[in-house]
Amino acid sequence: MDLKLFVEADADERIVRRIRRNLSRGLRLEEICDFYLDSVRYRHCEFCEPTRQHADLVIPGGKDQRQEAEQLLELVRRWVSEAIEGHAVALPSR
Repeated sequence: MDLKLFVEADADERIVRRIRRNLSRGLRLEEICDFYLDSVRYRHCEFCEPTRQHADLVIPGGKDQRQEAEQLLELVRRWVSEAIEGHAVALPSR
């Protein structure tokens, strides 16, 4: 039983998280920005974004993910329950 998820996050949210994480690791802001501009943003478009089309469920990122987590939990519960009962499980359409 495989469930493919894609967690969506806006570019500004991704860069802020990266800056905070790398500053806490001792990198300078200039280093973080240079690496992001030279490599990371292009790699996201090349490697991460295309995987969205293969996801069974796209989860919007953000600060309050409670609703999305509850949706996912309900989907997994139903999926497991129906799998145990021997029924085919329809995943939500993309």
